[in-house]
Amino acid sequence: MIAATELALVAVLVDAGEADLLGYRFRTWDTFPDQFEEYLREHPNLRTPACWATYLGIVSGEDQGDELGMQARTRFAVVVAAQNQRNEEDSRHGDGVEPGSYQLMVDAIRLLSRSMLTEELGLVEPVLVRSARPVARTRAMQDQRLSMMAIELELVLPIGSFADDASDFNSLHVDWDVPPFGNVHRSGHCRGNDRPHDRRRTHRDRRQDCRCQHHDRRSNCRGDHCATRPPADRRSWRCTQ
Repeated sequence: MIAATELALVAVLVDAGEADLLGYRFRTWDTFPDQFEEYLREHPNLRTPACWATYLGIVSGEDQGDELGMQARTRFAVVVAAQNQRNEEDSRHGDGVEPGSYQLMVDAIRLLSRSMLTEELGLVEPVLVRSARPVARTRAMQDQRLSMMAIELELVLPIGSFADDASDFNSLHVDWDVPPFGNVHRSGHCRGNDRPHDRRRTHRDRRQDCRCQHHDRRSNCRGDHCATRPPADRRSWRCTQ
């Protein structure tokens, strides 16, 4: 649910640009990178306008005992970025051709405020904009002449709950790739020597050692598997296997 919410926030902005509602289109969008400075070094020619979304945490929750379970009051942030090679001021204000970070911020607030995002998320309340502020410019941002704004949002998500009674298992599928254990190779040989792994002999293997009336009409059995040796009167004896 958290990941789906991040993607839904970004999708609102990207879809509005693709529908020509903004007068520009986002060229870069994603969830916010964990190490943004490293991200900028790996993308020295970042394409703007750009937007990212990230999860900030749960600030409070309430459970009213209904099917929604816990209703979590969560915080997310949407970050927008503009770039202008002229100077930092045009990165913020725009130059009449490319939008500045101020316009990106205002447009994002207009699109996200009071939005329910997608029906699948099932938000309890519409999106609430809590704050918006500039992102402190780092050396990497200065090198790329970036201006960024962060918008803090509050969303109430239905976390749900587990059923009181465990339901019956109708089927179970397990597809684990477990490596060999017990000091045994996949080939069936023990580690550290070439002796084959000790296996139980099958009934077919046992027949090769059996010479009894049950298997080949002979009355003498010398197989190691027989629990009872032939009595003196071999004609009355039958193999137990």
